[in-house]
This record gives sequence, structure tokens and C-alpha cells, in this order.
Amino acid sequence: MDSYVYLWKLYPDKVGGDDAIETSRAGLPIWKFEQKNYTFDCVTVYHPEPTETDKGSEPCVYATCTDKSIRKIKTITEKKDAQNNWKSKEVGRYEEGTRYNQVIMSSQGKFMAVGGSEAEKPAPIQVFRPNFDKAFEVQAHSKQINRLKLNFQNDRLFSVGDDGVLGIFTITDKEPKKPNQQQLPAITISDEILIQKKKRDTLQEEIRKLKADIKMHQDAHALNIANDLQQNNEKI
Repeated sequence: MDSYVYLWKLYPDKVGGDDAIETSRAGLPIWKFEQKNYTFDCVTVYHPEPTETDKGSEPCVYATCTDKSIRKIKTITEKKDAQNNWKSKEVGRYEEGTRYNQVIMSSQGKFMAVGGSEAEKPAPIQVFRPNFDKAFEVQAHSKQINRLKLNFQNDRLFSVGDDGVLGIFTITDKEPKKPNQQQLPAITISDEILIQKKKRDTLQEEIRKLKADIKMHQDAHALNIANDLQQNNEKI
């Protein structure tokens, strides 16, 4: 089965002329990337914002593939196809023998998180720099991960898996103190842990039974002590 990644530009630049604006209005993608024999599970895109000193580069798309790889796909502005659209090509790939089905990029492009999806195996969350330098890995779920989401500030990572767990992680990505010093992101488990209602009800029932058993043993122990005292008094 073949798979495709399409890239649309939601807000076209007016400097591109009327043709570029009309192309966007017609709902046509900027480019299409084709993958033979495999399918893509999830994609995320990062487009550097232009500054006064840097006009920014073309957007990069990161996609997880069923061949257990993460692809980096980039726009090639020097070439266009017959429909006058930009072309694209794969410029990077990461493989570790693990199936990934989720990928998400931070808003500033400092890091991206991917989620594992091996059947009936524990699923890790791995965090990379955009050039595929792995920062760290955390074992997050006992089964495959279904969705990853970052909050607006990009300091909280949420994950949901087939094990019914909603994981909440704190991410820190401080700037290095020295220009030539690179500090990788760090992740810690949040203080709050959410579980399914069915699991909560089961745990609450087990707690109730334990409390009842403790009270029964305490009452029995108190009764034994009272009987021993009574027997001692009768002997005296």
C-alpha cells in the first residue's frame, strides 16, 4: 500500500503573486510526498518564523512510518513540478527497530516527541532534537501510545495509551549558559496521575475490604485481651 503526505499553505504570501494566491484558494497542496509499500501513521510540521535577521526556511515535515522509521521531509524551492508546485524530498531518517505512531513538534522547533506502538509491548516516549539527536527516553505506558499533545507553553506533555493511562509529564528545555554548551530537554512525571474510573472503583473496593479486615482483626485482638484478663482475674 502506498502512502502520501500533502502540505498546504493556509496563509499564502502575497509576494508570490496572484497565481500563488489562486492556487491556495483552489485548495491545492504546495507539494505531495509519496511513499511506496508503506503507510504514514502521524505527521507534524515545523515552519521557522522569520525574524529581522533571518527570513526563515521552508517548512519541514516529520512523519512516522509503518517501516519503523521517522522521516524528515523538506520543501525544495529550487524545483517545481508540471503544476508549478514546489517539490519535496526526504532529507533525514531515524530508525531504531521500534514502531512509532505518534510524533509532535514543539512550537519553537526545539524538540519533538514520538510515541511507540509495538503490539502488546511497553511503549516509550522518546524526545529528539530536530536533527534526530535523541535527548532521552521514558517508559510511559504498558501498551501502545495513541496520542501525544503539548500544552500552549510547551512545558507539559500529555500521552494516552491502550493501557487506559493518561500520562502528564513536565518538560524543561533551558537555554545553555554558554554559547557552545548544548543542554538537552528533560522530562519528569507530573505530581498528578489520572486513572480510569473502573480502575479507581476497583482500588477503592480493595481499600474498603482492607479497612474492614483490619477492623475485624483489631476487634478480635481486643476480645482476646479481654478474655485473657478475665481468666487471670478468676485465677486470682
